[in-house]
Amino acid sequence: MAEDTEQQQQQNLQDSSKTDSIPVVAIPGSRSKTFGNIFLLSMLIIGEAVLAYWLVAANYEQLYEWVHGSPPDFAGYYEIEDVVINPAETDGQRVLLVSIGLEVAHDDHLDEIQQHEVAIRDAMISMLSRRSVPELSSTDERQDIKQEMGIMINEILGRRTVRNLFFTEYVMH
Repeated sequence: MAEDTEQQQQQNLQDSSKTDSIPVVAIPGSRSKTFGNIFLLSMLIIGEAVLAYWLVAANYEQLYEWVHGSPPDFAGYYEIEDVVINPAETDGQRVLLVSIGLEVAHDDHLDEIQQHEVAIRDAMISMLSRRSVPELSSTDERQDIKQEMGIMINEILGRRTVRNLFFTEYVMH
């Protein structure tokens, strides 16, 4: 019986040494395959971006008309001059003088803007007079003001007439 136990222990040792001695084999070039796959994926994404840019550049007018419902050739400009605002929290000590140019989608919209100019001026004064001097002086805020003003004017007109808004005069005293 002791012999059986001893033989069994030796057999277990041999079995464990067999499993311990299994060589671990590294796959040669596995890191280069990963790098190669990443490189190919990156090139594919860059290629798609270049193709998308080329397609948009080649078909810009058709895409613009499809998205906006009219061709990109803007019909005209309308200027609203010399809007004077007292900024918030200045007690009338500071003044902002603003003139804007509106790029419109169609010639017939110019008459519509002219008819609503009083309402547009009033909305501009209300919106700008709620802002403080630091907000009105910041160049970063100016872009936000232009976007908000364009949206506001389109809402007054009841349709997307204004395509772009430009400050033709913006002076803080």
